[in-house]
Formats: sequence, structure tokens, C-alpha cells
Amino acid sequence: MDFALFMEKYGYKILGLLLVIIVIVVLAFPFLGLLKFLRENWEVAGVLILLILITSFFRRKYYQAYGEALGRYFYDDKFGKRP
Repeated sequence: MDFALFMEKYGYKILGLLLVIIVIVVLAFPFLGLLKFLRENWEVAGVLILLILITSFFRRKYYQAYGEALGRYFYDDKFGKRP
């Protein structure tokens, strides 16, 4: 089997494997660094978790109201028209 036939048969599989490895490394390296930092500084981890929970609660309400407003604007035929 020459190189061209080898690349035709296995080239995209090798390329896909390399892409998956690169994506895993790019995503895992910062995550593992953050995990190590939070294990060493558990007080900061508690504050971050509390901050994330509080902001996610308010953002959920905000996006829910925003979606309802856009839904009325785009999908309600009677929006903005006088009766």
C-alpha cells in the first residue's frame, strides 16, 4: 500500500482523531488548572459557587422576561395595534 492509498483510506480518520485530541487538550488544560486552584483555595470556590448561583437566578428571570417580550413582538399579530 503506497502513501496516497493509505491517506485516502485512513487520512480523514487520522485528521479527525488529531482534531479531537486538540479540542480535548484545549478544553481540559484550563479546566484542570481551575480545578487545581479551587482545590487549594476552597474558600474562593465557595464564594464563586455562591456568586454563580445568585447570578444564574437573576439571569434566568431576565432571559425569561426577554423571551416573552420578543415572543409578543414577533408572534402576536395584534401587538401595537389599536382595537
